This record gives sequence, C-alpha cells and structure tokens, in this order.
Amino acid sequence: MYQVSLFCAKRFRSFGASLFSLLAVFLLVALSVGHAEETREQKDETVYIEGKHYLRVSPAVKVEVPDDKIEVREFFWYGCPHCYALEPYIEHWEKPKDVVFIRTPALLGQVWVIHAYTYYALEALGRLDLHNVVFNALHVDRLRLTDGESMSNFLKQYRVDPHEFRQAIESFLVKTKIKNAEVMGSTYGLRSVPTLVINGRYLVATNQFAEYESVMRIVNFLVEKERERIAQAGDQPRSEDNDEPHTENGDDEPQAEDDKV
Repeated sequence: MYQVSLFCAKRFRSFGASLFSLLAVFLLVALSVGHAEETREQKDETVYIEGKHYLRVSPAVKVEVPDDKIEVREFFWYGCPHCYALEPYIEHWEKPKDVVFIRTPALLGQVWVIHAYTYYALEALGRLDLHNVVFNALHVDRLRLTDGESMSNFLKQYRVDPHEFRQAIESFLVKTKIKNAEVMGSTYGLRSVPTLVINGRYLVATNQFAEYESVMRIVNFLVEKERERIAQAGDQPRSEDNDEPHTENGDDEPQAEDDKV
C-alpha cells in the first residue's frame, strides 16, 4: 500500500511538473504575442518627426487636384533600384478615396530623360499597362534601354508601334509634360528618387529607409495630417497662415522643347 502511494505521489509530482511547464510555455507564448501586438500598435501610432522622417516644403507648391482632394506625387526613374523595390508597395497601397496619386518621372541625367519620355509616351498612347514591364526589363532582364531606338525596339514586342511611339515622343503634349516635370523637380529641390510629395507640402525621400513599408506608413501619416489641416481651413483649404502655395511655373504656361530622344 505504501509503495502504491509512493508511486502515485511520484506520478502526481511528475504530472504537476509537466503541467507547470506547459502553463509556463503557454504564458510565454501569450506574452510574446501580446508584446508583438503592442509593438505593432505602437508602430502604427508612431508620430513621425519633421526633419527626420520627412521635410516640409516651404512655401507650399500649388497642386493639380481639387481642393477636396490630397495629391500624393512620386518622383521616380525606371533605372532606379529603389524605385523598383518601392513599386510593389505602391501597387498594394490602399489609397484613401480623397487621395490622387500621380507619378512624375525625374530628369536628373541623360538616360533619365529617355525614360521620362518613355513614360509620358506610353501614357499618351494609353499603354501604362507596360509601366512595370519597363521596370522588369531593366531590373530583372538587365536590358540596356538607354536610347529611344532600343526602347522602341523593346516595346514593339508588346504591340507598341514604333512610328506611333516616335510620334508620341515628339508631340507637344509629351514635350510639355517633360518641361513641367523638369520645372517641378527643380521647384521641390529634387536630388534623389524615389521621392514622395504629399499635397505640395511634405516631402519623403524614400532611400532613407531600409523598410519600404515604413515609407507608406509615413505617407499615410502625412495624408492624415493634411486632411486635418484642410478640414480646419474650411473654405480655404490651400491656405495655412502665410504659407501660401505658389505655382512652380509662375503665370506662364511651359513652352515645349524641341529636344528629341
């Protein structure tokens, strides 16, 4: 009888130890999950700091969208690996209904100009479905699309007629957009890409961040900040104290250039 009791006591202690270990593991997992959720919430609620995470554009630049909308403009270059890396995040970004997203090719070099003409020519031809195709050609297939002829030959396989492509490049519409993009880049003091500008007031240079996810969180933060400003401004959503938006082109419409790709 004593041996049976001793055996039962040992089994009970063994069971108790196992139960304690199981509870300890469960508690550790629960704490880890809770900490992860808390960290995620804190991350989402981060107050981003001007001068560290973004820059203020002063004076603010007049935007192209109605007063009840918020413009988010991306300056990019097809040859930029950071732009290519950011693209999926932009594609999957859940854009609020009051946000208008605009892509603007940057013109910081000779090949950049070729690629800017390509973007606007594809836009004019209604073929921006090839936007990511051009990105992939440069960064996945490693093609050298550095002049108008090589780009035209490449796009021909996607049923872009070379003659129509050339006509689009030489059109007044495309040349005007190139001029506007150049002036706009100069107005914002553009030095690198990708750069995101929120409503002509805030600038985020995305190559500062290792996580491109962080970039879109900052954009959302600034969109909300701008939304609150517009709501408070009432009947004059584009004015804030003396920080009046100015037009980057002055009073004159940009003149088309005669340069050819």
